[in-house]
Amino acid sequence: MAAPYNLAPNSQWEICSGLSYDTRYLANGTGQMPTANVLSYTVNTNKPIITVGSIPTDLKVGDCVKLSGGTAQQVMKDYVMRITAINTVAKTITVLLPRNLQPTASGTSTLAAVNIGCNAGSVGTGDSADGWKKHTSTICWREDNPGNLAGGSNYAMAFKKGISGQEYMYTEIDARRYRGAQLVFGVAIFQSIRSGSGTWQAYFNSDGTGGGVQLSAAASTTAGYQWLELAYHVPQDATFIQAGAYFNGALNDVYYAANPVLTIGTTIGSFNYVKPREDAFIPLVKVEPAPYINASITFPSSGAIPGLGYYYDEDMHAATGMQVAPTVKVLKGNQEGINTNAVQTGTGGSRLIAWSDKSADPIKLGNFLPQYATNVKSFSPARIVLDGNGKCVAVDGIASDSWTNVSIDFDEFVLS
Repeated sequence: MAAPYNLAPNSQWEICSGLSYDTRYLANGTGQMPTANVLSYTVNTNKPIITVGSIPTDLKVGDCVKLSGGTAQQVMKDYVMRITAINTVAKTITVLLPRNLQPTASGTSTLAAVNIGCNAGSVGTGDSADGWKKHTSTICWREDNPGNLAGGSNYAMAFKKGISGQEYMYTEIDARRYRGAQLVFGVAIFQSIRSGSGTWQAYFNSDGTGGGVQLSAAASTTAGYQWLELAYHVPQDATFIQAGAYFNGALNDVYYAANPVLTIGTTIGSFNYVKPREDAFIPLVKVEPAPYINASITFPSSGAIPGLGYYYDEDMHAATGMQVAPTVKVLKGNQEGINTNAVQTGTGGSRLIAWSDKSADPIKLGNFLPQYATNVKSFSPARIVLDGNGKCVAVDGIASDSWTNVSIDFDEFVLS
């Protein structure tokens, strides 16, 4: 069977602009991960090594952490940082600080693993991943633990029941384009925690003549991912169409949803997922990376990329508070900043903020923010190509160059 044209947006859950972050959940979904005591960290580097009293359960390379309290310098506590290495013997965790920031004195603190969504980051809002809605009591988060993923998925979206009654997640498409059409929706879901008899169902809902809620058969109690799909004839006078899943389990039951497909037709078939063919994805709201809101930047004094400039590593997955997944390919938006230094003339290096996917060839460059004049605000579009793991490098043509009032926002993405 040929793969369908998928109308389900953001179907790998890569953009979550309507959610914030909170303490990460354990891999088994039973509760949030324990914190750790920070005993010390290395200084004068943007890649500090943090020594902790114990490595939190389920913590892994690629997770993000946030420090709070204690005597640690504020630079270590202001932003989300992603883990690049863990030494379980030495009980150390290496992270990357944004914007070439570096602590100058060690201190103590509390370290918490964080993830997009979770308790405080998702309860009370009807937003899930962009393009998807949920019940306001439902807890949700982007899941990346391999044991909880379906075949062919980058991520799953986790949904934890917040009430004992029925909850849901759904996407809604423009009914005017599909009036009278035959649609079919399918999704793979793993109910990892089931404390009662309730499972889940796929559903359609619309208004109009002959509309209303239609449900698939209930999923079985078999362990692991199950695929359910449902066909639906859209009324000729429909003004809305919703497709999604009802969660019929008990309070605190946990579901992982993966690879949703919504398409024209009557059948899809399991393991027949294809991502939506979208050149650009527009988020629910613009994404503002916290380290780049009215920021000051000082570029390194050495280690230039030949023919390009002086650079530091940046992690846009962490900088956006995990609203942007590591698999996103390109970020687009706007950038601005002020450079108060003398304008460079001639053919030498220029004062600018440039972006590259990495620091070694072959590289892909994005847009430049050039210095227009001394102490005058510069503006340019932002187009940042990422390295396939949510990271990039910021580059300036002048050693130790400094910028102030730097802000960036993103309002368009190229997904994986």
